Amino acid sequence: MLEETGLLPEAELTGDTVSPAAEMELDGVQQLDETTYYAPQDGGRITLTIAQPVADCETVFVVQGMQYTATSPLDAMSEEELSAISAHDRRSLQKQYAHFWRKDSVYLRLLSNIGEGRIEYNRPNSQYYCGRHDFVYNFGTSDEPLQQITIVLPFAGYYQFDRLAVECQKLDTVAVRAENLGAENLQNVTLGTNSLGGEITTTRSSVLVVQLPYSTGWSVTVDGTPAQVLRADTAFLGVALEPGSHTVAFTYKTPGLTAGAALSAAGVVLLAAIWAVPALRKKSKKRRK
Repeated sequence: MLEETGLLPEAELTGDTVSPAAEMELDGVQQLDETTYYAPQDGGRITLTIAQPVADCETVFVVQGMQYTATSPLDAMSEEELSAISAHDRRSLQKQYAHFWRKDSVYLRLLSNIGEGRIEYNRPNSQYYCGRHDFVYNFGTSDEPLQQITIVLPFAGYYQFDRLAVECQKLDTVAVRAENLGAENLQNVTLGTNSLGGEITTTRSSVLVVQLPYSTGWSVTVDGTPAQVLRADTAFLGVALEPGSHTVAFTYKTPGLTAGAALSAAGVVLLAAIWAVPALRKKSKKRRK
């Protein structure tokens, strides 16, 4: 997983990964178009039933392009329904939903026959918003295949999903795939106090992941040319590589160290100048006497 995007083409499903077809059922939710769903009340549900469940696999649920626009459940009530509510209850509801649009986080609850989970989506008005609209929830492995999953929409409003899908990674080829991935790794590794380098040959566009903690102080060169350091698997160093043989060198320099040293040197020079001025004045006075 890379924090940066647009550096490599989007991964495609391989023969080991399948996305089984699913039938969608809506409960308390209206589908307005191909990607937009409207829940007039809290707790609407979208259920996906897998036509041909996949056994002996690792199962993940994929959400892409999620967005949420809040609305008040009062907006979905007709005049007749509103008039049937007492004035006291109406004022209580209006007070309850007065700031409904300010909701900054949405938690999608996931219910399935192999486990439960949730996905947290932070809206742009949230202090935790980071521009993320794509999510993957991993149900892990199970003897029982995923047959049905229900997405519970916690609040009333408009939900947009570019893609809702179940993906299954078959386990019978894990050993072979791991061996293939390990065939292309860093060779002739040199490890210094603040550096790491080596040589690698790749047969396709890929990302070299080095299990050293990511920090802004790292820089990298590929065949002597500066390249972009990637944050890989959340916490490690990475660099994109094109097919071919390459020499890779990572170097670490404490952020701000050069600037700090320059400021320290400037401070010493300034202090020396301040000390020297009074001394020169004293010498000048003695000569006049």
